[in-house]
Amino acid sequence: MKDEAWLTTPNPWWRFLSDRPAVPTPPVTNSGRSAIGSRMLDSERSLAEAETEWTLPVISERKMLQNRPIECLLLGNLHRVKLLQIEEPVNNVTVLIKASQGTMGIIKHSVTLLRGRLERRMELLEAWMLRDIEEGSSLSHFDAATCLNKIMNILIWNCRGAMKPQFRQTVLDLVAQHSPIVLVITETRLSGAKADEIIEGLPFDGAAVADTIGFAGGIWMLWRSDLVQMEVLAATEQEIHALIRVRSQTFNWLISAIYASPRFAERCVLWENLKMLAALHNLPWAIMGDFNEVISEEEKSGGNPVVPRRVNAILDCMDTCQMMDLGFSGPKFTWSNKRELGNLIQCRLDRCWANPAWKVYFSEANVTHLAKINSDHCPLLLNLNPDAGPSSSRPFRFQSVWLSHKDFPAVVRDAWTGLEDNLEGAISRFTTSAQKWNKEIFGNVFTRKKKILNRLLGIQRALANRPCTFLINLQDHISEEYNHILQLEEELWAMKARTNWIIFGERNTAFFHQSTLARRSRNKITSIQDVNGNWVHNLEGIKEIIVANFKKLYQLEQSYWPLEHPWCSDWCASLSDEEANSLDTIPSNEEIWRALKSMKPYKAPGVDGLHAGFFQRFWLLVGDSVKKEVREIFERKEMPEFLNQTLIVLIPKQLGPEVVGHYRPISLCNTVYKIVSKILVHRLRPLLPSIISPMQAAFLEGRRSADNVIIAQELIYSLKGRRGKDGFMIIKIDLEKAYDRLEWSFIRMVLVHFGVPDNIVKLIMSCVSSTTTSISINGSKMDPFQPSRGIRQGDPLSPYLFIMCMEFLGAQIAGLCNQKRWDAIKASRNGPSFSHIFFADDLLLFAKANSKNCEAILEVLDNFCNLAGQKVNKAKSRILFSPNVARRRKRRLCNKLGVCETSDLGRYLGFPLLHQGRNGNAFNFVAEKISAKLAGWKSRLLSRAGRLVLIKSAAAPIADYYMQCHALPIKVCNAIDKKMRDFVWGSNEEKKKMHMVNWQTVTQPKELGGLGLFQTRHRNQALLAKLCWRLASEQEALWARMLIAKYMSTRRLTEGGRTLPCSRIWAACKVGGPVYVKGLKWTVSNGRSINFWKDFWLPCGPIRNLIEGPLTGDEEQLTVQQGVDFRFSGDVRRISFELPDQVLSLIKAVPFALNQDAEDTLIWAFSKDGFFSLESAYLLARGSNPLNLGSSSMSWIWKADTHPRVHFFLWLCSHNSLPTGEVLGSRGLNLNLLCTLCHQGIESVDHLLRGCIVAQDF
Repeated sequence: MKDEAWLTTPNPWWRFLSDRPAVPTPPVTNSGRSAIGSRMLDSERSLAEAETEWTLPVISERKMLQNRPIECLLLGNLHRVKLLQIEEPVNNVTVLIKASQGTMGIIKHSVTLLRGRLERRMELLEAWMLRDIEEGSSLSHFDAATCLNKIMNILIWNCRGAMKPQFRQTVLDLVAQHSPIVLVITETRLSGAKADEIIEGLPFDGAAVADTIGFAGGIWMLWRSDLVQMEVLAATEQEIHALIRVRSQTFNWLISAIYASPRFAERCVLWENLKMLAALHNLPWAIMGDFNEVISEEEKSGGNPVVPRRVNAILDCMDTCQMMDLGFSGPKFTWSNKRELGNLIQCRLDRCWANPAWKVYFSEANVTHLAKINSDHCPLLLNLNPDAGPSSSRPFRFQSVWLSHKDFPAVVRDAWTGLEDNLEGAISRFTTSAQKWNKEIFGNVFTRKKKILNRLLGIQRALANRPCTFLINLQDHISEEYNHILQLEEELWAMKARTNWIIFGERNTAFFHQSTLARRSRNKITSIQDVNGNWVHNLEGIKEIIVANFKKLYQLEQSYWPLEHPWCSDWCASLSDEEANSLDTIPSNEEIWRALKSMKPYKAPGVDGLHAGFFQRFWLLVGDSVKKEVREIFERKEMPEFLNQTLIVLIPKQLGPEVVGHYRPISLCNTVYKIVSKILVHRLRPLLPSIISPMQAAFLEGRRSADNVIIAQELIYSLKGRRGKDGFMIIKIDLEKAYDRLEWSFIRMVLVHFGVPDNIVKLIMSCVSSTTTSISINGSKMDPFQPSRGIRQGDPLSPYLFIMCMEFLGAQIAGLCNQKRWDAIKASRNGPSFSHIFFADDLLLFAKANSKNCEAILEVLDNFCNLAGQKVNKAKSRILFSPNVARRRKRRLCNKLGVCETSDLGRYLGFPLLHQGRNGNAFNFVAEKISAKLAGWKSRLLSRAGRLVLIKSAAAPIADYYMQCHALPIKVCNAIDKKMRDFVWGSNEEKKKMHMVNWQTVTQPKELGGLGLFQTRHRNQALLAKLCWRLASEQEALWARMLIAKYMSTRRLTEGGRTLPCSRIWAACKVGGPVYVKGLKWTVSNGRSINFWKDFWLPCGPIRNLIEGPLTGDEEQLTVQQGVDFRFSGDVRRISFELPDQVLSLIKAVPFALNQDAEDTLIWAFSKDGFFSLESAYLLARGSNPLNLGSSSMSWIWKADTHPRVHFFLWLCSHNSLPTGEVLGSRGLNLNLLCTLCHQGIESVDHLLRGCIVAQDF
């Protein structure tokens, strides 16, 4: 076959001679079907022998022609373009090929073989799949290896029975659409000869089969041997493991096909098998299939609750195997029971996992959930090498690694020189210069690393042949440069990973790399649904849908705006003249610098690519131009266009986002713009608590999200116990895209009504309305557009503008309550009334369940939405009724509001709103969140010091958030402890590593010999003790007034409240109460509030603890004022017996106040300033004395100026817990205890570090 033949227009009958083509031919192995056999021809047979069997020619499934192996490279979906390659020329043989399209898009091939007078016609038994190419491609220069590299799909499908009539047709359709190189079919319910027969008819020539157990289970792994090499390693009824290599690649990896048994006990066997397999290799590894288990509550809808024990079993297995969930795009659930709505259950049972080594090779791999066809499971498409689409330039980004180069300051200086008065020009010049400098001088870090390694290799070769001093010194110099490059690489990956915690000197490059890959994979958009519900997978189509969606979202809708709206007439909250004047000043240099310093240095930058860290580092060079620009902005009251360019990045809000609304648009603003915004925030924020009602708790000093959770939980508890004629209702309102829909004219109106000065109103509106917006999709920047409404998530000013706008809604609700048109509800008779609580756009409305209130609610929401541009998402909003509301009334009120009734409002601000009783599973998600943060692959990539920091910075705050107002179930606390304990010590390839120090010691403060971690149960008690402290010190807060009125109207806080019945909130207070009481101490003023015997007012503690025997009734209630004569230096009176001399001395030493009208005050006994200390409360919960903190001698370890890993090593030494022979022998290991270095003494910590003669000479 000549090259010219490639360029001619072929017809359906294309005649070839058997010349060797110029296209390189990939190697062909002789491996065939591993489970069903192969009909391979013997390649050693001669042509003469073949001619004797000419009447029975065989073309095998591996495309063997006669006795010569051939490779079929099929190009295009045009049936006329085909190539049949013969690896070795065969004289006088003519091959005629005819291709025709059959059913389901499968291409059928007829082959005619001609040799002399001999002729044989036949159809290939197996279908050969076609792949797309661009028309007009130059086939003579087509690279076969490149072509093969593009076929990188793996298809996984639970067919629920291969004997179904539609099975073969469905498989062929899936194969035709997605061209997989490997097909995994699970739950075939078929094995033996019948399975072989069905597999024979599928377009794959390699197969491995895991037999069924009766008519249950079954796994088929099928592959195309022309595209992959596959070696099956092992198989059981639940798994097939094979070594795979795509022919266009040079590395092997492990693939595991799974069908987990529906029975938990048998699944546990599978989990153990996977753990054992993980211990036998360190290959890249992917696990895929039907696991018959979910890993979180979010992955199941309907049916029974998720069983934590089963979830923990699979998560423990995957952590041991260092696996990462590859995520997915497409429908959220992979299995459905296909029942009616009331009994519908959906789960994500099918998934793909991979270890970090696999992710390095296939960093762009993605999983798509396809539509369910002829099964209750949807197929999974694993694309190993997705098409990146047309390349587009990525925006400029400042790299922190540039700071390490000695010449970089000169680049900054040269860019700013002469342009001190032109910030825009200076930034533009710097961007151009930095890109050029990076390319020509600094260079790509990874390329520099390769070059240095090559230089080292060359030097070491030269040293081996001809040693000299010059080469030795050069080797040392290059080695230092290599270590410097490693540090730069670590910093680069740390920035890309967006990691907020870094241990200086910790070699976390691999961890940061894997974190970056995981973040990119999670945020990458590979498919999306359009407005018609159709899935779009090509990148250009995805971009069009997203851009069109946001252009429409940010487009102003027509609304009628009267100059004086009646809803604004009763609004009285506004700033005073003094407060307003404090806003309208030109910022000083110190104020500008303070705003810049308040930003995190290397958070994602805006369009200009300059992080806050760049300006902080080079403030002496760039500061004058920045300060001049900022002052001019406040003088002109106008934001320049070049500073107000915004880049929107899309962050998934949920697992498996399907539509554009499932992504949260985060706006990346330029640093100089954020300086202006921060200055406005720093001025405005201290003034807001006086004009924002206590019904709002977001973003204001002294108010917490937990406050709203307490109110909501307590009102739900009261609602569920409601009896009588008047019923209650709680409505959870979902505002659709609240930030993005906010009308600019409404913002202006709100600012004016709050009394914000006109100049500042003008500046704020310029910040809001002069922006141009671009969207970043998978790293590519789209064309900018001009929005006409909305505020940006990511702008420091936006949250405060939003709560000011929401205050307008709150004021209207309060007005309706004052007019008796809205009946608020109470948690108790004497407690405060509640009509609403807001936390940003999370709204809860409270009212009596009647038509009057529904009409008021509709009126206020409709007017607010019309004015502010908001939209209530009624499909996501819910209403909860008290049990005394009749069913007919519920239906009528729901129809009036257009909102569905619910028996469970779900989570509010992340907390589950519990309705009754103790739900042990309600907080299982907390342990799941921590498990996700402490994934097993992170343990392998981090040192113990690194793991410790990750727990403290990322995992512990999760638990703290949920424990601040709830008592977690003991089993959840234990699960969190176990996860943190295992993560600290890590695991080796076979089992968990030995825990060298017990958990009781590890969870001590560092000053007392621990690592500063905590036991979750005791930490929970300490946080709830803090809640009690807040309850006592913030008694005027709404949430505190509600609890005190309901539970403690006639009691002191130190005496506790009613016992039963009580809500979960008050039960949590009682859990923290004992710790709270232990830490309290009274400061005596007039002594009227202090019980002489029971309260802690002396350094020795309560006097009653020192006295044995009964007290009289009068003595029991004795106050300090009654029992101590203030006038005579503290003489004791009205006591029937003598107190010990040391107690009398302490009483006389108390500095009694001269002003007897001053009230006694409670302070925290274990802090210098008298305020609550969480650390001391934790020690009290453990039963330790916080006063011992100052007497410890362990602090020197952590104060030493050394590497974190050395700190950890010294800590282990201090506890005699290094894995020496002595320590391991004491733990039951049968070892030789002699020192392995000197063989002269027992291998102990002291011997290794001091006594060993080898160590002394080191």
